[in-house]
Amino acid sequence: MKPDMDHKTLRELSFETNQLISVDYDNVLILKSRIEKDILQLKVCKTKLDQTTFEYLTIRSTDTLEQLKEKIVSKFSVSWRLTDFYLEMFDEENKKWEKIDDSNSFLTLQEAKLRHHSFLTIQRRTEKPLNDQSSGKPRSHIKESDELILKLCEKPMCRENHIPINVNRLSTLRELRTQVYEKFNERPNNRSLYKRDPDGWTELKINMNSKTLADLSFESNQFISIEMEKAVVNSNLSSLTDLLQLNICKGKRSQTNHDYLKIWSSDTLEQLKESIVSKFLISARLKDFFLELYDENTKQWETIDESNASLTINQLKLRNGSLLSVEYRTKKVSNGEALSESTSFSYENHYLWLKLCKKPMDMTDCETLTIESFANLGELREEVYAKLNQAPQNRSIYKWNNNRWEIFGFDMDAKTLRDLSFESKQFISLAIEKEETKSKFSSQTSLLKLKISKTKRSRTNYGYVDVWLSDTITTLKEKIAHYFPIDVPLKDFFLELYDENTKQWETIDESNASLTINQLKLRNDSLLNIEYSTNKV
Repeated sequence: MKPDMDHKTLRELSFETNQLISVDYDNVLILKSRIEKDILQLKVCKTKLDQTTFEYLTIRSTDTLEQLKEKIVSKFSVSWRLTDFYLEMFDEENKKWEKIDDSNSFLTLQEAKLRHHSFLTIQRRTEKPLNDQSSGKPRSHIKESDELILKLCEKPMCRENHIPINVNRLSTLRELRTQVYEKFNERPNNRSLYKRDPDGWTELKINMNSKTLADLSFESNQFISIEMEKAVVNSNLSSLTDLLQLNICKGKRSQTNHDYLKIWSSDTLEQLKESIVSKFLISARLKDFFLELYDENTKQWETIDESNASLTINQLKLRNGSLLSVEYRTKKVSNGEALSESTSFSYENHYLWLKLCKKPMDMTDCETLTIESFANLGELREEVYAKLNQAPQNRSIYKWNNNRWEIFGFDMDAKTLRDLSFESKQFISLAIEKEETKSKFSSQTSLLKLKISKTKRSRTNYGYVDVWLSDTITTLKEKIAHYFPIDVPLKDFFLELYDENTKQWETIDESNASLTINQLKLRNDSLLNIEYSTNKV
């Protein structure tokens, strides 16, 4: 099978189950070299246009734009069709975001000029406004009812000057709020949004973010505004929302070999160190390293005072383009002697960076926990209680592994995290308290693994979701909607259970949404099917 057959499917090439395959070992080194050269690591922003939080996505430069979008959808659980969004790439030279032309979806990433470590952001595609005839399509193809043109006040509550915003009626308030922040080049915050109704301004609070603009009765040509600032910042000081670009040395105090890091001037010193750790994958705790700032006037390196970690970047007088070096409080040692030089981004001990769920099993709200890989499970449990500011209890530790929660009981307390195969960036959680009050040891039978058909009533193509016996039918539907994901309200779909005895699909009764999984008599490996109440799939 030669490389020119790479685009063909295994079915087209007559592959069969249990067939033996092999590699041409004479050319394996050449192939390996070529593949490594073709591999790109792209930085995909977790939030729109925000380069301070991103995740890596690995892909070949010979893959197409369509394959890139498919990978993004799969990895980040994007609930839009490929045609519903486009990508933008950050142009390092011109310091601006540029839309990637995906009119030819078979264009390779190399042809699209994507490079190693390029920043990408996801943008939702909206319908063209009614007065836009550039598409050449008849007006009947443009959904007038779905498109809103809103007037964003340039000054809070002042309708004298405004900025037009095109948005889909089915967009959520959160998406509209994001567009507003972008228009003002402002960092997302907790300020309320207002819309102008006939009887005055109506406040739209943060807790309404998940509602659609249709649900909130938005209309075209309506004025919207952000809430007024509660405090006026001294005009002589930098704006609290300034986005700074700092240069971080890759080598010890290197003024030529460095990479940039973007951070808000209102962030604290501790947040700066966390961002450095996250971007450059430093395997050390925050307290084990400090930062030095290069003074352009004295041409000297000065240690940044960390006695008050809550000081902001603005208060520390860091400016755009400031050069920082990472230094360790404990140097590497070799044969008992301290090394004369140490390279930044290295450390003698191996630390794990774990994502600790603030609420049991809730991966949407986490904080970072740092611990040595040679620490044992008992020590991890103590760190978890301390991090969550809770008194020690007899609750098991769970780790998210292979799309399910894996339990670690008290009988494993003496084992190290390395022995238990813990890895950085894994989610961990305490057991749900109410499930463990009966016994010192958590009962693994209280956590069920249900099968969810990926296609209509399929008994072979399914995924898994974990639920507690005490969870309700509503909680089950929320978990299914989150993990698969389903882009409709919970009320718009229902579940069917496959009965192994009758070999029939039976609709699960939802008339009492407070019924638990146990009361519904669902068991481990029960097979469920998703059916829609409407035509939307």
